[in-house]
Amino acid sequence: MSSHEFTKLIVAEKLNPRGPERMDLGFATLASLFANAYRGKGQSTSKTADFMPDFMGNRKKNLAERIRQTGKAMAVSLARNKKKKGS
Repeated sequence: MSSHEFTKLIVAEKLNPRGPERMDLGFATLASLFANAYRGKGQSTSKTADFMPDFMGNRKKNLAERIRQTGKAMAVSLARNKKKKGS
């Protein structure tokens, strides 16, 4: 393998990592699933991209605030379900 080919391989890996470095995609998918399952009435649906790290700083919405809102909606939903079941 030439130096040029090796450099291209390293650059490709940095731009599109594989393996454990891409666990962020799997976790973002799960976070999106839970956020949509427990979202409140009138709340917009979440996309996987909403929970992906913003390495380039291009995200328009404040992710921390979105996570707080989702957590609050989940807590309210779980409390309602608990009341309905009588536990």
